[in-house]
Amino acid sequence: MTYYNVHNPSVFLPAADIPSFVGKGNVDLGITGQDVILEAEMDSFVTETLPLSFGKCTLQVQVPEAAPVHDVAALAGKRIVTSFEVLAARFFADVDDRAGLVGDARTSIEYVGGSVEAACALGLADAIGPCFLLPPSSPRKESNHHLDLLSLFHS
Repeated sequence: MTYYNVHNPSVFLPAADIPSFVGKGNVDLGITGQDVILEAEMDSFVTETLPLSFGKCTLQVQVPEAAPVHDVAALAGKRIVTSFEVLAARFFADVDDRAGLVGDARTSIEYVGGSVEAACALGLADAIGPCFLLPPSSPRKESNHHLDLLSLFHS
């Protein structure tokens, strides 16, 4: 949807599209989350000119409360479900490298657009994350019957 005015044309886009449009120079200004910019891999192409005081979030790796996992290293080679595939792949590649995992033994990342928290209970994943939490929670706080292992990003 586009609205034009003589002096200032405005374009309304989905939040996930804004980093690419701004980063590639198609539009001059956009308002979106820092997490969305990182996931779009546009952080080198956009500049934050005015930090806004809303939309705070934390991206965390979480496991079910009953899981025998107490640190992220134990998730090397496991199944992870997330809405942030790029950030998860980058993070777990480092985890797998430290564990010396190669090929099919490496962590499996699967995208789910919503209901990420249900993935473990339904047998789709061993852990979730990074997942979007709002408002920010403290480390190891119980959330949706999951324990927070690590915060990857906080805004």
